[in-house]
Amino acid sequence: MCQVFDPTHPASGISAIAWPDDPHGRYAGALIRDGRELHFALTLEVRADGLSAALDVPPLGIVGAPFAVAAYEPPTLVLGMPGASGDLDAWSGVVDGDRIAGQWQGGGIAASFEMIRCPIEPSPFTVQDVAYQGVGGRLAGSLVRPLGVGPHPAALHLPGADAMTRDQSRFLAQFLARHGVASLILDAPGAGRSTGTMHGYGLDEQARDAVAGVRLLRDAEGIDRSRIGLIAGGLAGWAAPVAACLLGDLAFLVLRSAPAISPAEQARHEADARLAAAGYGRAERACIEDPDRPHDGAVSALRRRDLDFQPLPLLAALDLPILALYGERDERLPALSCAEALVDLRRRRARDVTVHVFADAGHGLIQSPSPSAPFDWPRLPAGYLPALAAWMQTRVLRPSGAA
Repeated sequence: MCQVFDPTHPASGISAIAWPDDPHGRYAGALIRDGRELHFALTLEVRADGLSAALDVPPLGIVGAPFAVAAYEPPTLVLGMPGASGDLDAWSGVVDGDRIAGQWQGGGIAASFEMIRCPIEPSPFTVQDVAYQGVGGRLAGSLVRPLGVGPHPAALHLPGADAMTRDQSRFLAQFLARHGVASLILDAPGAGRSTGTMHGYGLDEQARDAVAGVRLLRDAEGIDRSRIGLIAGGLAGWAAPVAACLLGDLAFLVLRSAPAISPAEQARHEADARLAAAGYGRAERACIEDPDRPHDGAVSALRRRDLDFQPLPLLAALDLPILALYGERDERLPALSCAEALVDLRRRRARDVTVHVFADAGHGLIQSPSPSAPFDWPRLPAGYLPALAAWMQTRVLRPSGAA
């Protein structure tokens, strides 16, 4: 099933371009290599100035990724977008009515693809652009609401490092909307439509911006102000417990690959992991690394006062349901140690903490086979989305003690 091109969309009006086998529409398809398939959806829009294209890859949690190159010279369609390795992922296919088939190359590998135009399905959510004043500028985002009668529980997704935009949270927001939970997703300061800068944007600033975002949700139409929580991934996981303590009455907290150690400890771990990956032994790494000095660029962007921040005492003080999700092969933090620390909170402090660790998954919670294993496409771990949906159902949509 797929949701496809809507002819009522303003960008899809009468085009100045007349093509045989006009390719506009929404397509469902798969990349195919060695008998393994990676399913995707492609949206093509014919505009007066040419063609635009966007890609959804649900197995990778990607929604609406725009192509930098989109050209159609009948019957050949050529698409391109920057890949994870920095090279251009290139698509070249032949349009044949409602079918497009061709070849894909990216990341040093090649595959064939096939896709077919799909019938239109209504969207199960609405999207509203919003903005509010943050500590260092105006933060822009989108409020994704489920259809149906509210009020709905809601989550504020904290943007992580690296100037993230709301697009990095869009897949998860749409997934939650399909399960009855609204989301506020944001452009980080200085990214997308947000003003300001990430320079000097420490834990205090992140937490205060999160507090302001929760207040926006509490005033939003169709939102249950008593069931609002935070979702934080990666380095934003340090700011989440700070914001939760400032608010005092959050309903839930979801941590994705979030450190349970200080920024300084995380930086030392990541630097050591990089040296190990480069082939240095333990003794050599001990000589190279200064154990008292963090080296990671993302951490050094935080203010000096943040480097020794310990999140566990604040997490232990929170009396709310917490879900923590980790990849066992996380290259940026000691995932198993962080998971064990949170399990210990549940055991010793009787906190409502649920922890999932996914094998063969890295920091982005993407699972990929080991180099010695047969080829397979990277993807979200099989149990990740079901675990999140089940936890939301019991802790947020139908909290303990509810009738």
